[in-house]
Amino acid sequence: MTRLASSFAEKVSPSIDIRFQLFYNFGTYLAEVPRRLGTNAALDAAAESLVSAYAFYCSGALTAGYHPLSKYNNAISALRHILDDPVRATSSETLCAIMMLMSVPVLMRMTDGVTANHMEGASRVLKCRGYIPPRDEFEKLLMLSLRGPVVIEALCYDKVDFTRQEWQDLVQSGLENLGSDIKWLSLLSRIPELYRRCRAEWQSPNFTEENLVGLRYEVHICLQEIRDAAVKLRERLVSSKQLVLPVLTANFIDAHLLRTLALTLLTGIVLNCILKTAGEESEPTKEEASGWSAEILRLAEASIPYQPLASLTMLFCLYAAWSSTEDPTLRHSIQVLLQDYEMACLGRKTENMVECLELTRDRFLPTYGNRANSDRPTILLNYG
Repeated sequence: MTRLASSFAEKVSPSIDIRFQLFYNFGTYLAEVPRRLGTNAALDAAAESLVSAYAFYCSGALTAGYHPLSKYNNAISALRHILDDPVRATSSETLCAIMMLMSVPVLMRMTDGVTANHMEGASRVLKCRGYIPPRDEFEKLLMLSLRGPVVIEALCYDKVDFTRQEWQDLVQSGLENLGSDIKWLSLLSRIPELYRRCRAEWQSPNFTEENLVGLRYEVHICLQEIRDAAVKLRERLVSSKQLVLPVLTANFIDAHLLRTLALTLLTGIVLNCILKTAGEESEPTKEEASGWSAEILRLAEASIPYQPLASLTMLFCLYAAWSSTEDPTLRHSIQVLLQDYEMACLGRKTENMVECLELTRDRFLPTYGNRANSDRPTILLNYG
């Protein structure tokens, strides 16, 4: 166990080049793991799997061999055993094991959907735990790291499902005063519930356009908060270039601001989509969304020096950027960069890229469906 703790601590060191750094790119909670090894079999097995997968990823190989795959399978088996115990299943160590196993498929360049299965498991553990204020620094860091993946997976997969109060307790609580760096997450966590309300209004037998006025007003307020946060982030990005700092620190700040601004604009894109789903669409709104798409493209280009891991989030942002613009030239540029990113970060390129992008658009950015059997639109939603 001492050898594992030493190896794990070495792999998650914040002094590693940010391009390959687990600490920054997958969660600062990882620094707390070594001292907890030996207390939970699922945590131990997940730590071994993460160490093996990370070594494979850094080797540049494209297909995982026996060692990382066997470690991953062992970790899944250990987790299943722990989940049979009602007490240990909801412990912070078990939740940490699930979090680490979410990272392993990415590092092993595995097929899509595997990470979503782990996130579904994490969401169930969170539901069983209920809202418990963090008992120590480890739980605080773990919950902060978990919030982003939970929200993003909830937008893509309907099995990650929380009630309005659960979103408030588990995700939004404590984010109110964290500034522009985290504003995107606070607002993005409201989106699944906004979509649900929008769908409920359209499907109501007493539907009138007036029913959506309040929801549209809420979305407009959220959009203004996004615009304000984006302005501050742009200013910080420009001013950070003037600082004379050690290379590691300068790269960290630059990569962080590029990623945070891209996620902020992504949130704005989805909020604009809610307006469209709620029956409000205008040329200024479309132009704003397309402008944000172009800006995400520029941010992703600026993040290329931080590939593969420190710019991994840009893949998700580029998918959203493609979906929110109708400009063929911009879409082509995004598509080309997406393929380059996939090769650099995941070691593969998606076949039938346009078809995949269209499917992502319909699922992640739902809009109106067909009017064939109704005077009102059928909304392409997958939540609850």
